[in-house]
Amino acid sequence: MNPCQTWDYEGFTVWEGLRSTETDRWQYFFVISKEGERKFTYCVWVEKETWSAKIGPEGGTEEEALQKALPLMREKGLDRVKGKITKGDLTSAVLRLEGEQPEEILLNALGKKLQ
Repeated sequence: MNPCQTWDYEGFTVWEGLRSTETDRWQYFFVISKEGERKFTYCVWVEKETWSAKIGPEGGTEEEALQKALPLMREKGLDRVKGKITKGDLTSAVLRLEGEQPEEILLNALGKKLQ
């Protein structure tokens, strides 16, 4: 899997890739544009500690744990991005993959949610 790629869907161009950050979570981004104009952003977050606990002590290094998380992050994001485009929902959001149920938060509400 190429972690940084561009593809088209229903007239939109989607750029996706893993964001390199020094935080406590991995962030996989989708930037969706049409005719060169950004329409919305979608991000999938996985807390490193939560993910490491899920895969257990045999998870290995942080890099190995990330390689196991990436396919899930991408799959969940692809499903959500395609669904949002199909429905005409161009709101930017974050999907937090924590606990039993993923939680989607609109970006404009994210600051309030994390406080």
